[in-house]
Amino acid sequence: MKKHSRTLLSLALGATMMMTVGACKKSEETEKPDDTQQPEDTGEGVDAPPADAGPPQDPDPEAIAEARAHYLLGQHEEAVGKLEPILPDLKEREQYRASGLTAGWLALALARDVAENAKEPAEYAVSMGDKTGDKEVIQVAKAAHGAYLLGVMEFATALDDLEAAINADPTGPNAPLAMVLAGEAKMNMAFGPEDKITNPGEFDAAAQYFEKAAGQLTGGEPADKALLAKVNESQAAVLRYKNDIKGACAKADEALKLYGEAGVSDFVKEGVNQLKTAAGCKK
Repeated sequence: MKKHSRTLLSLALGATMMMTVGACKKSEETEKPDDTQQPEDTGEGVDAPPADAGPPQDPDPEAIAEARAHYLLGQHEEAVGKLEPILPDLKEREQYRASGLTAGWLALALARDVAENAKEPAEYAVSMGDKTGDKEVIQVAKAAHGAYLLGVMEFATALDDLEAAINADPTGPNAPLAMVLAGEAKMNMAFGPEDKITNPGEFDAAAQYFEKAAGQLTGGEPADKALLAKVNESQAAVLRYKNDIKGACAKADEALKLYGEAGVSDFVKEGVNQLKTAAGCKK
């Protein structure tokens, strides 16, 4: 993957994107909607198809919210460790929503290491989004599949999935993550052969996604604060590519401040520190 794509979320967007996230601000306690009801049509987001209720659906396992937090904090192995053991049972018992969210977050975490490993769980998550019509499942699933495509460098196709994730619930708790990933896709699309900048306008498009994500993040919980840090890191990368070194360094410093408050590891901070060095920022 291109060097700049490391600014993907370490959370992933660290040297990556690293590092945006199945639960929500529901994040500390996810609740499963009544399995007898169709998703509520609020007039926002995508129109969901009729849901397949299936057998009785249990509440979401706590491991989903815990894994979401691990992922956003850049603790990808911990997220995988929470989700891999519970996914087979959820599939076997046809727990559509829970298995879809579990597979989605698992794919997001796996994509940070070996992207190809995220393909199967991401595709399964998408199928559960189609089956349930649940906006949160659709959003996480499409974000996961987009992250997989980013990992295999299919940036334009990834952007389609990430736009679908955003549109599934534009103000949902996981929309900022999809926006950050979409911005990463746009940044990569600015480059042509030999990592030369051939489409500089894509940086402006990327900046718009990052700005939207920042506008929806309060930075309250450590995981969300880490994602806000990722947004600042990504904005710093855009400014550096646009030769606004002063602005890039300021955003990088803000990212490090937020990462510190979130309590992330030095590994997660590696990307922004490398960015500061490359930009010639003061220590």
